[in-house]
Amino acid sequence: MADKKRYRSALRTERLLREAYVSLAQKGERLSVAALCREADLNRTTFYTHYNNVEELEADLTGGLMTGLGDVVSAALGDDGQLDPALVVEAVGSYVEKNRPLLRLLLTSAGSFEFGDELRTSLLKAVGGSELAAMVRFDYVAGALASVYRTWVLGQYGDVPVADINRAVMQLMA
Repeated sequence: MADKKRYRSALRTERLLREAYVSLAQKGERLSVAALCREADLNRTTFYTHYNNVEELEADLTGGLMTGLGDVVSAALGDDGQLDPALVVEAVGSYVEKNRPLLRLLLTSAGSFEFGDELRTSLLKAVGGSELAAMVRFDYVAGALASVYRTWVLGQYGDVPVADINRAVMQLMA
């Protein structure tokens, strides 16, 4: 529903619905309009003012997450317009940490969410161009970063802070 003017109350409602989605999914509860409205303490009419169904809310969650990732990667461009690896690692790591609960849900769901593909697309958009060497380099970096952060999001490194993950990645890139 991107065509509508975004009022503060609409943004608040959508945030409540996103939070309700994450909360219910983490509990393993069925994701229905009724359950989402109950969790967010909203009525069904309010839900349908913003979304047509649960799938549209899910698409909004994924789309928003990927738009934010693209923004983070774009902001990590150096002053010369080149991608600074340290800035990318720091920015992506921070973004992944902030969105860990949602990423965990998306990565463990039966859906087709591919973090590596999204990161690669964001890197290529930020830098532009279609030179083979650059595309291979971005595939390599995006694949490595996506794998490392995916593993961290899923808790397979234990209770390690993302800053430690970022440092380890930067040591490998040095």
